[in-house]
Amino acid sequence: MLHFLNLPKGSLQRELDNVFHVLSNDAWAYQAVTKSALVQARKKFSATAFTELNRLVVNQFYHHAPVAPWQGYRLCAVDGTTLRLPNTPDIVDAVRRSQ
Repeated sequence: MLHFLNLPKGSLQRELDNVFHVLSNDAWAYQAVTKSALVQARKKFSATAFTELNRLVVNQFYHHAPVAPWQGYRLCAVDGTTLRLPNTPDIVDAVRRSQ
């Protein structure tokens, strides 16, 4: 499951080797599990396992990240925008004043 939750981006075998290398805390990389074994084991996963993990993560988030409600609702927003301002004296002064 750890392999799938890690959202692998490389080749299946390379990602598997990386997961087991980290888990074993071994200085030498070796092939502990083949991609064929993973494909066979994946068939045995229960979909409810991922549902339960999601429920646990959501419960932990809401338990440890309490926020004040907005009009009776919990408002969550994420913005990945990056804005780079020019390095001018007036902007630098404004940043210093805000700190």
